[in-house]
Amino acid sequence: MGSYHADADSKAYAGPLFCIDSEENKFPGSACAVFKRGKRMRLAGVGHWMMLDDPAAFAKALDAVLAEVAAR
Repeated sequence: MGSYHADADSKAYAGPLFCIDSEENKFPGSACAVFKRGKRMRLAGVGHWMMLDDPAAFAKALDAVLAEVAAR
């Protein structure tokens, strides 16, 4: 994975790109950091399994993403 650059491949996809992420994620190779053109939503107080750590916050973020996609 060290030589693979996912951001270049993501440009081939013209649809909406969203990322729901933890505020604690500082990993530069994470999908949320790599796909620069996407909309990034960061949740506080959650880890890798954010949907289990805070189901209500994750559901709210996912609802916002789905509403934005539906409005297109």
